[in-house]
Amino acid sequence: MHEVVMPKLTHDMKFGILLEWIRGEGAAIQQGEPLFAVETDKAAVTVEAEASGVLSGIRVRPGEEVPIGAVVAYLLETGETAPVPAVFSGPSAGSALSVSHGAESSSNVKAVAEAPAVRGSPAASPIARRIAKERGIDLRLVRGTGPAALIVERDVQAFLGEQALLSSHLAHTPQAPYEVVPLTDIQRTAGRRLAESMREIPFFDLVAEIDMSAAARLRSASGEDVSYTAIFLHATAKALRDHPRLNAHMIEGELRCYREINIGVAIATEAGLLVPVVHGADGLSPSQIQSALTDLQNKARAGRFASADLTGGTFTLSNLGMFDVDAFRAIVNPPEVAILAVGRVVDRPNVREGQILVCPMARVTLSADHRALDGATAAPFLEQLRQLLETL
Repeated sequence: MHEVVMPKLTHDMKFGILLEWIRGEGAAIQQGEPLFAVETDKAAVTVEAEASGVLSGIRVRPGEEVPIGAVVAYLLETGETAPVPAVFSGPSAGSALSVSHGAESSSNVKAVAEAPAVRGSPAASPIARRIAKERGIDLRLVRGTGPAALIVERDVQAFLGEQALLSSHLAHTPQAPYEVVPLTDIQRTAGRRLAESMREIPFFDLVAEIDMSAAARLRSASGEDVSYTAIFLHATAKALRDHPRLNAHMIEGELRCYREINIGVAIATEAGLLVPVVHGADGLSPSQIQSALTDLQNKARAGRFASADLTGGTFTLSNLGMFDVDAFRAIVNPPEVAILAVGRVVDRPNVREGQILVCPMARVTLSADHRALDGATAAPFLEQLRQLLETL
């Protein structure tokens, strides 16, 4: 018998909202097959089975808030019986509350089962109630578009948008010369975590300028199917092999240097900034990394990730070059100890063997946690990264 539990999908996750059961009670499940979807503090994530067996004893209905580690169901082998009866049969019962995998998720929609309403209050999902409470919204003023007129998150966000628009129309006096733009849960969570990072981590920055001529030739040879982000990620992963102190987490005063090199890539979405992870990046070619990045970008647009996509990162890369940003400082994503910020590739003068040439150049900034690293350990990583990119 294998217990199916609510996994910890982000570093500071304390609970998850079970959005839907993808497979129902009594379904034969293979290891790695999608089981259920969870809403974390960052995104909607699909959780895969860690073992094979028959799905039995489902203990949690869609829409319920579940603590990390709590048992939600069981995977049974032949002859075994679940210790508790199922409370929800899943999609095989034809429930109208099952989430589709289509267009709704692209607008950050999370369909959930109806939560018990307080007296005099309309039916609403748990996340809709939470946002309404945080923003002081009377749910009786919100029109529900979910099953049986259930108020879901998109309804509350739409109401906030309407109120902001109304405020902007009324803001014709000096007392209200602004428009209130609601923040998403992802933006609020990211803001809180990065504020904590700035308060608690002593940063230092190292800046380097890199000749990207070899990288430009590689892109040209691939028909520009390989992005500069993929090339930077490829070189970064190789450099981290020889500099494991940067491929690490700082947790409770302990520096944990990881053997696997899993690089997170900052991706902007409508809901906010996410950092999905390319696992085993040091074993991938630039074209393989590009395929992984394209897959993650598609998942970001759809608003649905697999559980592994947002976990296990050991280092982060953030590229704003596509926005014509020359250089910037990124904030370390705790508990990681370093992050690489990449600016645009642009023609600049470059001195080679006493000659001034015009070459495609990029400025990169390595920001690091001074508790784990210093200039003497971080600078050689940056130098090796330059050598790798200039000799592709």
